[in-house]
Amino acid sequence: MEKKTSSKFIEIFSKIDKEKPTKENLKEIQEYFPETKNPSITLQRLSQNLITNHFKKTFEASGANIEPLLGGVEKMRNELGYSSSATIEQLLIDEIILEFLRTHHMQLALTTFITNKGIDLKTIKKFDELLNSAQARFHKSIQTLMKLRKSGGKLQINIATEGGKQVNLQK
Repeated sequence: MEKKTSSKFIEIFSKIDKEKPTKENLKEIQEYFPETKNPSITLQRLSQNLITNHFKKTFEASGANIEPLLGGVEKMRNELGYSSSATIEQLLIDEIILEFLRTHHMQLALTTFITNKGIDLKTIKKFDELLNSAQARFHKSIQTLMKLRKSGGKLQINIATEGGKQVNLQK
């Protein structure tokens, strides 16, 4: 079994352009590193799962294929420099995407309620408040990423074992 795994690793590794590896190449090769096979989940993966779950809950019930939507998410991540960003920036990028999706979901819901007859004003007002809240979170996440990148600093969050928190700003 060990020999089969290492020969597969060598086969994959030999195909990779060492100067400009693709994301698919990197994902393929990472499967063979022992530390990537542990059951722990990274913060980035947890963040990405929130987006995937949002799509599933929002669109799969209607029979929509979410794969193109997830492709759009990857495009947004690339445009925001996800792969070259620090962990905290990656989490903020995922937050921006998630809040973007929530905002548009609330926009659709509000439009649906406004155009339906028999919906009371109180319900419409509540959805408008939810939409405004989603928009505020979306804008706040964009501003936070912008401020972090503009400062040029790296934010590091250390969580002590007994519940204490320490935040360091490095420039």
